[in-house]
Order: sequence, then structure tokens, then C-alpha cells
Amino acid sequence: TRGDFKQVSEARKKKFSTAAIRPSLYRPFFKQHLAFGSDYNEYPSSIPALFPRPDASNLGISVVTSGSKAPFGVPATDAIPCMHLIGSDITTFLARWQYEKPDQVDSLFGAETDWKRVSNLKPEAVHRFQVALGSDIDDDAVFHCVYGALHSPEFRERYESNLKKDAPRVPMPPDRATFDAYRDAGPELMELHIGYQTIDPYPPQEHWTTRADPDGDPKE
Repeated sequence: TRGDFKQVSEARKKKFSTAAIRPSLYRPFFKQHLAFGSDYNEYPSSIPALFPRPDASNLGISVVTSGSKAPFGVPATDAIPCMHLIGSDITTFLARWQYEKPDQVDSLFGAETDWKRVSNLKPEAVHRFQVALGSDIDDDAVFHCVYGALHSPEFRERYESNLKKDAPRVPMPPDRATFDAYRDAGPELMELHIGYQTIDPYPPQEHWTTRADPDGDPKE
């Protein structure tokens, strides 16, 4: 970064700590290790509030920016995402959680001294789902519903032209059955997309074209 070049020109040294090594999603389904911290990242954006410590768990949905040259994609990850996760354009990360830093005054009086994890969904947005489809709907259900809808072939086909130029907007499901279907599909897809390194691969399948006999003479 430009800050690194300045420090080199001033002969300033950095002390590296292994605690700064964090898992990161560099490209879809391709993780790498990242040196994360103020000494290593010049433009961290809001990531420090989403992954403040190595043991601070979080997950989110990465979305290509409006007008991106890359095809529409919304992979989920539980690691720090690369700014250019999908293609060369900037990727927006929609996190499930954010962390609030403990107040210094509270810390002095022995109150909350640790980072507090709070929902990153807007209460008014969740309330709209509750009013329209049921008061038992919570933040997790809305988050999973959105992820399921974004991967729906019907959604992508219907809004194909919009997704090429605008940020994705998930309409309110027409009924509770549709909402539940998306909600149930969301965590299953996330389990596949986040835990891709641990799932069993599909067994290979052979498909032979017409007149392609594996036991025959290849010269005939």
C-alpha cells in the first residue's frame, strides 16, 4: 500500500504478529490466509467491526456491485472477504452480525468489557416481514430467506436485466409457503457454499455418445 512505501522510505519497521493471520475468502471457493490489522491493511472499510477479533464469528453474503462486468454472484462466507471477491470490481459484503466496541465508561465500572455482537439487519425490515407473513419470523429467518431467494433460478431469470445494473432487491414473498421455502433453502445453500472443503464430492458419472462403445475398437 502507499502507507507501506512511506514507512519504507522513512526506514520504519513493523513488528509482525502471528495473531494477525486470519482466514480470508480470496475468490469464490478459494480461501487464503490474510495478515489483518491496522499495520497491514490501509483501507479496511467496515471489516474491523465485522471481524474485530480472531474468535469473533460472523458470516455474510458477498454481492457484486451495480454495473459490474462480472456475472451476478452472491457467495456466502464466514471468513474475511476480499474486496474484489468476484471479478475485478468491488464486492459488497452484507454481514449477518456486527460487533459493538465496549464503552470505555462501562469498562471502568466493571460492566460489559467485551465486543457485543448484534444483528446487522434493520429492525424495520424484519418487522415488515413479520407484519406481512407472521410474527414468529426472526432475523435469521429473513437472512436465510434472502439468500435462498437470491439463488432461485426464477428470481435470477425474472430480474436478469435489473441484476446487471442495480443492486439486488428481493421482493416480499407472496405468501408464507414461499417464504418458508426460501428460508429452508438458505441455510442448506450456505452450508454447501461455506463448508465446501468438507463436503463429499459427487461420484463421477460417465456419459457415452451414440456409437461410442468403450469395449469396441476405436479404429472402427
